[in-house]
Amino acid sequence: KWLVWKPTIHVFDGSKSKKFDISTFKPDISIFSYERLCTTYKNFYTFIKDKSSGRVYGRIDPSVAHVYGTVVLDEAHYCKSETSKRTFVALSFASGAHHRYFLSGTPILNRPIEAWPLLQCLRPDIWGNRDKYATYFCDRKLKTIYYKTRDGDVRNKSVSDESGACNIEELNHMLRKYVMIRREKSAILKELPPKMIQTISLPVHCEDVAKEFDIWNR
Repeated sequence: KWLVWKPTIHVFDGSKSKKFDISTFKPDISIFSYERLCTTYKNFYTFIKDKSSGRVYGRIDPSVAHVYGTVVLDEAHYCKSETSKRTFVALSFASGAHHRYFLSGTPILNRPIEAWPLLQCLRPDIWGNRDKYATYFCDRKLKTIYYKTRDGDVRNKSVSDESGACNIEELNHMLRKYVMIRREKSAILKELPPKMIQTISLPVHCEDVAKEFDIWNR
């Protein structure tokens, strides 16, 4: 309702999207699910995942890399995995846009490394060095894992463990300074009633459950 012109809007929702050439059909506003984005542009990118190393090799066609001036990713935390096709395709289009907006209620679900794909897409000048990010904010360490070969031999190799977290307060400061704007429901949806918290007691008829509850309650 804030637009000063009447844009053409198209929702890519399946069979309808196959009736035209995606390289020439360019509405003002295109709406995709992540899965539909991957299938609609499947002929314009290559995506290879090496199962042995876990590395991903991808390339998007230059003819569509900059097709969108503004990209908005809703539930952007779905693009947390660096090795998923969804992350590669969505962030490839976002990287080619002049303006990028990522919306999420939970930008970091479990650990800081999950935010890195989004951060390096938003501000590669600040977050572009993955090794430094993993070492400084993810407590990056080398660990040894053991595995069996097809011949039955036991071997080991060193892998990088980036599942940790460190310097969280500094990470929080940098997020708010460079890329993150946080808004709480209480400040935006003022028409909502205040949150109500109450305890509802339910009758327990099973004797075994009652005993366990009694032990827990002690």
